[in-house]
Amino acid sequence: MFQGIPPEGCSEVAGRAGNVVARRRGLLFRQGEPAHLFGYLYSGRFKLLQTGTAGPEAIVRLAVSGQVLGGLGLSPGEAHGATAVALETSHVLTWERRDLEKLFSRYPVLPINALRIQARRLAEREERYRELATERVPQRLARTLLRLVRPTGRRFEDGVSADVPLSRAELAELTGTTLFTVSRVLSEWAEQGILKSRRERVVVEDARLLAAIAQAPTPTRNPTA
Repeated sequence: MFQGIPPEGCSEVAGRAGNVVARRRGLLFRQGEPAHLFGYLYSGRFKLLQTGTAGPEAIVRLAVSGQVLGGLGLSPGEAHGATAVALETSHVLTWERRDLEKLFSRYPVLPINALRIQARRLAEREERYRELATERVPQRLARTLLRLVRPTGRRFEDGVSADVPLSRAELAELTGTTLFTVSRVLSEWAEQGILKSRRERVVVEDARLLAAIAQAPTPTRNPTA
């Protein structure tokens, strides 16, 4: 988001920022609230929840360190489209919309970076649709776990070890499948030493094996079957 800002502008950008510490399950903003807040997540992880007209919640995105949250690109008066819930203790730099608009005017690189971020989000969403349409559950689940592991994992000789603070039900939402199926796949992977599955946390012990599952070729479907 802030790439290309001249050194003399960094002090101004930082000076306009607030510092928010969100504990686990803490909220940064709610769906439907006026989108006057923009945040840069520099430590921790969030899940973005969206509530449908019928009431049930669904996880629409995961945000990790280095990503942005909030009303980026929304017009004045629009509302947040999701609720941001911290998965662990997280630190967020925040800017009010009026301050961000002033920074956009002073540093033209900022709206260009914002457009690139929005384009990347759209590409990621399209990729998720493709995964749901073409891949089997183990591939999709492996990809979901890898997206969380890569930014924060600690590298060891035999791969990457990192905690994923999501329950099996939340992983099922993200993967587009059932709790039963996710539980079965995680149990199989635990037996193979790929991970350890707990009630509200998955510990990935070997991300290289997980990556091999994610990259496995998808069998061609027989339209007559």
